[in-house]
Parts: sequence; C-alpha cells; structure tokens
Amino acid sequence: MSQGAPPTPPFPPTPQAPSGASVAPSAESLRVIAPADGASFDGAELAVVLSRYDIGVINSIHRFRRGSESSPKVLVRAARGDFILKRRAPERVDASRVRFSHRVQMHLADRRFPLPRLVRSRLDGATLINLDDRLYEMFEYIHGEKYDQSLATTASAGQALANLHLALADFPPGEEPAGSTYHNADGVRANLEALDQQLGADHHATIETLREQYEDAALRAEERGLSQWPVQVIHGDWHAGNMLFRNGEVVAVIDYDTVRAAPRVIDVANGALQFSLQRGDQGNADPASWPAAPDEARLRKFCRGYDGVQGCIISTAELHAMPWLMVEALLAEATGPVATTGRFGGIDGGSFLRMIATKSDWIRKNGDLLTRSLA
Repeated sequence: MSQGAPPTPPFPPTPQAPSGASVAPSAESLRVIAPADGASFDGAELAVVLSRYDIGVINSIHRFRRGSESSPKVLVRAARGDFILKRRAPERVDASRVRFSHRVQMHLADRRFPLPRLVRSRLDGATLINLDDRLYEMFEYIHGEKYDQSLATTASAGQALANLHLALADFPPGEEPAGSTYHNADGVRANLEALDQQLGADHHATIETLREQYEDAALRAEERGLSQWPVQVIHGDWHAGNMLFRNGEVVAVIDYDTVRAAPRVIDVANGALQFSLQRGDQGNADPASWPAAPDEARLRKFCRGYDGVQGCIISTAELHAMPWLMVEALLAEATGPVATTGRFGGIDGGSFLRMIATKSDWIRKNGDLLTRSLA
C-alpha cells in the first residue's frame, strides 16, 4: 500500500473567535424553543449551557432537526458566528469514544482539513461539557449544499477522503477505543439474525441469501489479505450525507462518531459504494425498479479523485478487495434499520432487502469487471 508523509492539505485555516463572555438569553425567553420532553432542550438548560461558551451576544436560537432525534440540536446565531449545539443521547454516550472523536477532529483542524471546528468552553477549554450527567458539544455551523451526483462533486468527495487519510496518517497510535467496522462484524451478523423475527417467515429466503452473501464477501476480503494490511485512523462512515459542498467542492466533512483504526480501504470501498449507488427515479419508491448495477462513471470518478492526491494511490491488492468490501458495506447499512424497525426509511423492509440482495448479487458477479475498470 502506498503511504507517504502527509503533506499539508490545501485548505485555508479557520479564524479563531476572539475571547469574551457570551451573553445568553434568559431561560424565560428560551422556553418556546423546545419542550422539556427529554429529547429536546428546555430554556433553563440552554441558558446554562450557552453561558459556558464565548460566542458573544446571542441573536437567535432555532431547532436543528437533522440527525438523530434522540440527540437534540439547536442552531445558535451569535455575534461571533453561527453554531450548532448538540446534546448527546444519554443511552448512546460513551464519553471515552466522544473524547477520542474530539481529539481526531482537533488533529484534523490543526492540519486545516475542512470540518466544523469544535468550540471550547470558556471555563476550562474543554470541547465536551458534562452538566448533570449530560454531555454537550458545540460546533461551527458551515453553510453548504447537498451532494448533486455530478462527476465533479463525486471526484471532490474522493479527494477529500484522501486528504483526510493523509492528515490522519500521523495521528498518535494506540489511543483509539475498541470498535469494529462493517467488515466481518458480529454486529452485522446480529442484525441478520434479528431480521427473521422482525420480518417473519415469508422473508426467510431473502434473509438467508443476505447472510450467505455477507459471509462469502467477508471471507473473500480476508483471502485478499485485508487483516494483514496496515491500519490508521479512518472516518468510518464516508457518504454524501456526511459532507457539505459548495460549487462542486467539499467544504465540510461532518460526523466523526465512527472514527476508528482500520485499513484505509474500509473507507475507500464504502465511499465507492455510497457515491455510485443508483436509486429509483425521483418519486419512485418501489425498490424493485431500482437499477442493480452501480453507476460506473461515478464509481471511477470517486476512485480517481482519491488516486489523484499524492500519496494515496489505491493499490492493486486494495482494488481486488474493494468489490467484496462494497458488498459488506451495502449489507451492513441496509440490515440495521430493518432489523430495528422493519422498514428502511419509509420503505417496507422486505421489499427493500430483496432489492439489496439483487444489488449485492450484481457486485459479486461483476467484481472482476469493476476491478478492471478501476485499475
């Protein structure tokens, strides 16, 4: 695998906010922002938490509905900029993992990688605030656009991943908490087991097909030497929903909850999958009509974008493992929500998984073709 000393990514530094005390609204004035239902902020809570930050006079606060509803967020517009305040879901908090994620983000920020900067507490400089056993974090709000599926934007996503890997190549080893990826993962196997109970006997054949596809793909990736390759800290969830774009360029990469140590190809294969998946035409919610094959032009563009960054050439060995890792990533993403709710978004879980099995089968049968097209 080709790894070089990390050059400084070509991103301008983010200016630091000047010091000074915040002026937080009163709890009374914030009461209308969010009801005290446990999954949102109440006014008194906001007043106390916001007083910990040096962001100047606060002009407005609005609910920010993206992401998990169990981790409420608000958009804070203040004299020194716009910020997102987030409270971690209590049942999902692993403070050591959050702190590790923050160290990774600070490392990336020092290397001028494009991401929302964490805001430090004005009391002790901490990026993670613990109040009454609740964990809070604040980020800069980055204005950007969604992925438009253009080839230029797809290439930019590949370049951004390469720059992230370069920036993290010298992250201090041995600090990361334990965690798995989508490859050869007991968590994916547990989701596959849970599908039988969630969906019932009518879908048993589809579930067995998915299980066989996952085990075969994991084995074939291992046969190509994956577990013997060097590891480094990776993003762990590289997809378009975790990026903001402007004029076809990545302006921010968000969501570092899944950062962990693994071979870099884990990120590359997942990104190649995510940026090449074809869904139905707009308004067509029937997954049976969705194309089985990935968009090969976008697949190549993503990988060429990654390859185009000095020090990040995808090796031949990695290329041969990628189709099998793409299968694993596809099944890992699809089975979790269906195992939990019986649905994937608004789509019936059974019909969605039949489509996933078809896509997976196409990649398995055409893996050599995909590898040659990327070489």
